[in-house]
Amino acid sequence: MDEASRTLISTFLQLISSWYSPPLILFSLLLFYHTFEASYAFLTNRREFGWVSFLISKPYAIAMTVGFSEFFIEAYFFRSLTLRLLPLSYVGILAACTGLLIRFGAMLQNTTGFTHLISTKKRDDHALVTTGFYAICRHPAYMGWFLFSVASQIILCNPVSFIAYAFVSWKFFANRIPYEEVYLRQFFGHQYAAYAKRTWSGIPFV
Repeated sequence: MDEASRTLISTFLQLISSWYSPPLILFSLLLFYHTFEASYAFLTNRREFGWVSFLISKPYAIAMTVGFSEFFIEAYFFRSLTLRLLPLSYVGILAACTGLLIRFGAMLQNTTGFTHLISTKKRDDHALVTTGFYAICRHPAYMGWFLFSVASQIILCNPVSFIAYAFVSWKFFANRIPYEEVYLRQFFGHQYAAYAKRTWSGIPFV
């Protein structure tokens, strides 16, 4: 085994052997996140439950692979810098947990109205929620996910993926929210228009 291989293995083992390991912590948060999302969908909306309920898509898998890869590549080529930056992960963990708390809280508060797929038809039990998390912004579940997405790369101390995740996540919601709100305005008319006027979307500049 050459010196480069030994260095790579040593760095990898050093980073994953501690309980405070950014990749393992993020993996645990992701496991909890996807399990909760799927369980919620199964319990509240079984007619639409399926693989999509786990919120794992090909682009998502690629993004996560890129994020984890960046961490280990930077740990290999900039080992000492990566180890010095690891305390920054605490900020990311706090932000990620806050994001999940906001998202899950909003989902649990709006069990009849929240679905993973945008509703294009109003159901009999569909009601406009404007209190609790929804008094803060119109889309707290989206806000929580956006915060969690960006924070995941702070956990890994990934500068490149941090910028990429922030932009892609923002772009996703910049397209999704206006489209969704077309139907919400149809469902709830002036009531939603007044609500939208006094609250923000939950995503910056959207």
